[in-house]
Amino acid sequence: MRWRIVVIASLLVCAAALVCGKFLSRAPEQDAQAPRLENQQGRNEEKPSYYLMVFASQAGNEARSSHTFATFVKATREGSSEDDGKLEEHTISWLPRSLDIVIVRRWAEPGVNVDLQATRQWAESMGARVTMWGPFEIEKELYDRGLAQIARLQSGAVRYKAIDEKFRPDASNCIHAVSDVDTGNGFLHVGKVWGEPASAQVVDHLRRWMIEPEKTHPWLAKKLGLEDYLRSQPTAGPGAED
Repeated sequence: MRWRIVVIASLLVCAAALVCGKFLSRAPEQDAQAPRLENQQGRNEEKPSYYLMVFASQAGNEARSSHTFATFVKATREGSSEDDGKLEEHTISWLPRSLDIVIVRRWAEPGVNVDLQATRQWAESMGARVTMWGPFEIEKELYDRGLAQIARLQSGAVRYKAIDEKFRPDASNCIHAVSDVDTGNGFLHVGKVWGEPASAQVVDHLRRWMIEPEKTHPWLAKKLGLEDYLRSQPTAGPGAED
């Protein structure tokens, strides 16, 4: 009887040793696989990049038929190419709620922030030419500031005033609604200009947030359906296609 107990005990010891050996031999292999899995996940979920486009719409040379607006974009790549990903776009397009711009008005009036598609339709209804600067890659902080400005405009805290010099920051025109995304160096004052010259000043004002101000990213404009505006980019000023 005693020898049977000894045999059974020996078998149990051997089985335990085999199990432990197999587990220990697999541990390094699992550890080696972990970085590969993490790297693959990192490639599939790249860090987002952020972009800015500034626009001017202008019909003739009258201030009441001109407009400055800007679109901020977050692009998250999910594959091997720029087309494999998702875009989030947010537009600052500050207009009077009536959509009828009156230059000489004594008091500020209610304003409305219009999305990109509605702004394009408004410009088309005015027979306006639309000019685009960008898309420029920008720092995330400017994108966040853009979203904060949109929230402020939509909150009702700001009214619309075409000539806003004595009314800021409680009221703003379309130009300063965009430029006031960055007031770190003070307010931008564009003087007595509107349309394309005013939008060009806004681009210069926000230049310090651009990662490569001399480089634009046409693929993004095409993906947003703005390829026609690539043909109408300014011949002078910041930005050149890559």
